[in-house]
Amino acid sequence: MHHVEMTEETFAANIEDAIWHNEVAVKDLGTVGKFMLSRLTRDVGIKVVLTGEGSDEHFGGYRELLNDFIREPDPSWPATKLSEKDRLQTIDDLEGAESSHPDEPETALAVRRQVNNTSFLGFTQYFALNNELLAPWLFTEFGESDKRLTAVNALDGRTRNLMASKWHPLHTSLYIWTKCALAKGLLTVLGDRCEMAHSVEGRQPFLDHRLTEYAMSLPPSMKIRWDPATRTFSEKWILKEAARPYITEELYARKKHPFSAPVKYKPGGAVYNLFDKLITKENIEALGFLEWTMCEGLVRHAIKEGDRAAFGQMILVGQFVIIGKKFRVKKARPHFAEVGQNGILS
Repeated sequence: MHHVEMTEETFAANIEDAIWHNEVAVKDLGTVGKFMLSRLTRDVGIKVVLTGEGSDEHFGGYRELLNDFIREPDPSWPATKLSEKDRLQTIDDLEGAESSHPDEPETALAVRRQVNNTSFLGFTQYFALNNELLAPWLFTEFGESDKRLTAVNALDGRTRNLMASKWHPLHTSLYIWTKCALAKGLLTVLGDRCEMAHSVEGRQPFLDHRLTEYAMSLPPSMKIRWDPATRTFSEKWILKEAARPYITEELYARKKHPFSAPVKYKPGGAVYNLFDKLITKENIEALGFLEWTMCEGLVRHAIKEGDRAAFGQMILVGQFVIIGKKFRVKKARPHFAEVGQNGILS
């Protein structure tokens, strides 16, 4: 058993190198942990590792998926002991739970209906820059855009029709997770780029095509199971049952713990000082697409005041500064606003 001791100081010292290899700004700095873990793997002489990507997408491991599982009955599994009363009570409990996602406008309902109101679309807002941080010229240049609609338009019409008329909401959400977050985030940024930064090759046995085809044929109740005795849900149920003879009872019974970075740091600490140096008027104006007056207080709000929403925005803005500097990205400027009648930039 090898582990990385992650202090705030070592975390802050590795953020910039990790982002250089990530090549993209991400909301969760868990990539820094994976970057350091891959370095340890290389240092102990291991070149190839097996990783677990795909198991949550195949077997319903993410906690947000419970909303999709309970929203409709599972007609393919008549033996389920989840009564209509229990299902409706769970829906009420989940709707009353506190969420870290931003509130959605009423206009989001029309977009959500195209994918049977599944949970993933909330992440399109959660993982993005807030519009108020963007420079006003961007909206003149490119118009207003709804991030949910962009995500939905990435799905072809035939698939959306299946989502609306045939698929269970859980399977709809798992499909979108697989096409979006798994492919573009987990396998690319958190996986290959963090691993290959240290010449480590990651292999994903859960994405073997035969296992994938089998998992896609399973009914929802084989992936998330209701236990009427404890009145709890067990995610990835069939996978846990398959592995039960080979793992401890503690591992069998534990709930999923996501691989993510902390979101609370002390004022004046290493992370605070790093982002305070990154998010400056000079650096923000050098990017060209962010508004300094809106970014100015992000570090204070995020760390001194403990504002969770501001923390995510601070993380994104700081990473754009890192990427801009390390890749020597030219300052973003409006095109149409600066083009004169003769077609030459004024």
